[in-house]
Amino acid sequence: MIQMEREPQANRVVAFNNRGLAHARKRDDARAIADYDEAIRLGPQYALPFSNRGDAHTRQGDFTRAISDFDQAIRIDPQYAPAFFGRALAYHRLSNFTRAIADYDEAIRLDPQTSEVFKHRGDVYYDQGEYARAIADYDQAIRLEPGYARAFNNRGAAYAAQRDYARAIADQNQAIQLDAQLAQAFLDRGDAYSAQRDYVRAIADYHETIRLDPKSLQALVNRAVAYAAQRDYARAVADFDSAGEIDPANGAIHNSRCWNRAVAGLQLDNARAVCDRAISLAANDAQRARFLDTRGFLALKQSRWEDAWADYDAALRQSPGSAHYRFGRGIAARRLGRAGEAEADLARAAQIDSAIAQTYAAYGVTP
Repeated sequence: MIQMEREPQANRVVAFNNRGLAHARKRDDARAIADYDEAIRLGPQYALPFSNRGDAHTRQGDFTRAISDFDQAIRIDPQYAPAFFGRALAYHRLSNFTRAIADYDEAIRLDPQTSEVFKHRGDVYYDQGEYARAIADYDQAIRLEPGYARAFNNRGAAYAAQRDYARAIADQNQAIQLDAQLAQAFLDRGDAYSAQRDYVRAIADYHETIRLDPKSLQALVNRAVAYAAQRDYARAVADFDSAGEIDPANGAIHNSRCWNRAVAGLQLDNARAVCDRAISLAANDAQRARFLDTRGFLALKQSRWEDAWADYDAALRQSPGSAHYRFGRGIAARRLGRAGEAEADLARAAQIDSAIAQTYAAYGVTP
């Protein structure tokens, strides 16, 4: 039909638009956009190709172009609910929550029977920390579509944010029953179990998340944290190492790699290089101080007293009220024979946190 020049122009517009949709369903957004471009060239008075091209730009992460296309679709047809929905998604990706909610509101006014719009408006409320409103929207999405697995899962996440873990797990169970391939549901249920310190179940869910999505950074990190909570530091280190391979520029992950090695006395020969990497990637002074604290703790474990003192001293310049940094510096000063300085630091640390000595003792470090 596209190749038939004598075909009525309106029919060719439809053909280009529909072929664009077919390319989009095959996840070929470049070809989809090319077809939408041609549909718009032939029929600039139609809203649908603009809206569909906006959807494709959103999938490509080009939110500014997406919003421009949705604006044009809405100018052509102010009653076209999918354009408001698409523009809301783009605004949400840009963290413009106010405009996103306004557009979701309008999409719902125009078409109050679409479950997906309620679910996505709930996501915006969730991101704003308005969990009661989010739950109300997920409720409505589920009423409209009782088999909507993601709505159940996201409602569970909102319940978890309210520390209602029983309801959270019940919703995530339902989401998994509806869609056993939904990796996010296993991840979120694992987080709910972990919050209850049920690390065995949490780890099982993180296993399943990683099986479904081997590159899930959050599942690797959260499983590592759960292993560390069980004092299974070897597995924690392995997971943090895998996470570091996925996101090599993440200083917090490298810091955790170093910390778990130090706590367990594992692979100390390369732990310092890992700590150095974390410090080089610190996003701000406060994070740099936390990473220096980790390297200082590693130095205590290695009996490198001068290095430990220097790292804790640098951390304290950023956060002088930290009991951890002061206690670590006090231990290093004592080992260096600077008794007066050591006693002052240790006493001040105990004033800030009366349990600081027990905390360090649990890590195998005593004054």
